[in-house]
Amino acid sequence: MQASRVRRSPELLYYNIYHNSAIDGTATQTAYDASGEAHHTDKYGVSVVYDLGESELTNLVTVSVQEVYDPSTNVRVIGGNEQITVLGADGRQVSIFTVAGQQVAATGRVASTQTYRVGSGIYVVNVDGKAFKVLVK
Repeated sequence: MQASRVRRSPELLYYNIYHNSAIDGTATQTAYDASGEAHHTDKYGVSVVYDLGESELTNLVTVSVQEVYDPSTNVRVIGGNEQITVLGADGRQVSIFTVAGQQVAATGRVASTQTYRVGSGIYVVNVDGKAFKVLVK
């Protein structure tokens, strides 16, 4: 009599997050925040690590970022995937508007780095009276 083998399902341990061909981090959920990491055009991929080994890498996703910098104020505004990041605001007031003039975000004095979740589109970011236009994908 031949012994039968019982096949079991592999146990998911975590996800490896690849950023420009190198492991950027791991995640245990299906969401990963890579804010502050963009370098204008980046490629991301994911593999699944099981107790029996690692899966192949997913198709790579390209993330593009638009950055506007004002050397007179040292403020940098970055439009990314459904987010706008303001760097160097250091206690300044920030307001974000659609190109139609609708205000979508406003904050009092902000920290050095502030990120806002917005939909895709073109936005005008006002930092203490200085306007920056950014594209958000």
